[in-house]
Amino acid sequence: MVNRDSSVNKTCLHCLNGNIPGHVKPSKPSDAGNEQRVKKELPKLRFYTTRAKYEQKKDSQEDTLRKNLSFGKTSTQSSTHDRWTADRAVDGCLNQDVFSNCCIHTANTIKEVWWQVDLGSLNTINYITIYYRDAYERRFAGYQLYLSNTTDWTQGNLCYEDTSKNLAEVELIVTHQCPYVARYVVVYNYRSYPKRHEWYDDFVILELCEVQVFGCPIQKHGYGNCNKNCSHNCYGGNCNGVTGSCFYCLPGKWGDACDQDCPTTCKTNTCIPNNGSCTECKPGRHGDVCDKYCPVTCNGTCDKVSSYCRDCVFGQWGGKCDQECALKCKDCIQTNGSCIYCNPGRYGQTCDLYCPTNCANDVCDRETGSCFDCKPGKHGETCDLDCSVLCEGLFCEKDTGFCSECKDGMHGYRCDKPCPAGCSSNRCRRYDGTCGETNTATDSTYTDNRTTVAVLAAITCIFLVAAIVLFVCMLRFRTKAKRGQGKEEEHYTNIDQAKRNVPNTYEMTQQRNDKN
Repeated sequence: MVNRDSSVNKTCLHCLNGNIPGHVKPSKPSDAGNEQRVKKELPKLRFYTTRAKYEQKKDSQEDTLRKNLSFGKTSTQSSTHDRWTADRAVDGCLNQDVFSNCCIHTANTIKEVWWQVDLGSLNTINYITIYYRDAYERRFAGYQLYLSNTTDWTQGNLCYEDTSKNLAEVELIVTHQCPYVARYVVVYNYRSYPKRHEWYDDFVILELCEVQVFGCPIQKHGYGNCNKNCSHNCYGGNCNGVTGSCFYCLPGKWGDACDQDCPTTCKTNTCIPNNGSCTECKPGRHGDVCDKYCPVTCNGTCDKVSSYCRDCVFGQWGGKCDQECALKCKDCIQTNGSCIYCNPGRYGQTCDLYCPTNCANDVCDRETGSCFDCKPGKHGETCDLDCSVLCEGLFCEKDTGFCSECKDGMHGYRCDKPCPAGCSSNRCRRYDGTCGETNTATDSTYTDNRTTVAVLAAITCIFLVAAIVLFVCMLRFRTKAKRGQGKEEEHYTNIDQAKRNVPNTYEMTQQRNDKN
């Protein structure tokens, strides 16, 4: 079952492909012998619209002005009932009586049917007129009209789907505008359960009496004779077969014949084909043809229609970025002016709170107000605590309040303990109170000594491991050497024994003499 989306897809059909579904075997006729209808020649068309009403024209001049692309072309269908083959829908006969042999007839008791005509090549189609068997609206209702560039019409474009709500709305002579480029035209129908409407026939049958396809070969136009060339600015060289208007323009062109240049202010030099309005503007521009400048406070681009800025320069906010961020804000959100960053000395969601006075450089955390660092002599989360007066230069750690260095004669984390008596220059190490030249130098020396010891220990371990590995390797080598020497001695012993078993020349001569 094909996709039955009733929306008309207006994209071009240049890239469709696939295969036609296989034929369905015809079933035996059930009602053809009981049907008798009066042959009737139908009136010609005077004008066309989708599901249009038609007027009879007295003379045949209109017929000569229209070019029926489907007449006599190869046609196929999903199944055939009796003698009513697919070619009868393109033979030029408009009689709607199936017994006049002017109509097709697919097999009975089928739930899905299709009929297709191959136009032989790609054509620019203007409209399609269908003549269906008279008085059989129940069978025709719900049909779909497809156009495709390949035999796989299921991947083509749905030009029309019948959605009649009652029997009276179904038209048996109907014309549909289908402004596409295509090679294949397909009429398709189906029945699902439950049926869309109760008045639908239970089984679907196609009884097309004529399918006329009007248009011109691609790159041609002209009412009836198709003797005019489409504009060379038409994309793909294709245009409306009657008016010659281009379906699409080459980049940078617009107008019916795509002979006008898009404004140079359009982004990528692209504009709307029917009016020349830019699809997008170059940065810094707005307006239909992008001939107006964005506000100077926009950070690059603005909306093409409203001129609202997509982003603001630093310190501005508003639709057109024409309002300044509050003085307490370092920058703010474009839509409501809320602060993104606070100026020094401020914190809070709206930057309306002041940082503690003892924060270094007047900078604090925007959310909590805690200082990142303190001014000299202060410590604590908000720098509201005093460092010990015994700290050298009143410098102490922000979080703990421990002195960075102690004044002469004192030691301890808070420099609240006196150095032992007799220390040279009345100085001792801050961490343990032992005498030393300076607090800082002693601490540093201690730290350096610990580092040196650690490095030496690591080097010693490395050498120890290397010595063990070397010793093991030497043992293995000596073991292998002994085994090899034993095998060699055994080899030479065997050779000597063999030599002993071989008689010498004297013994051999003596043995011969004894025998003689």
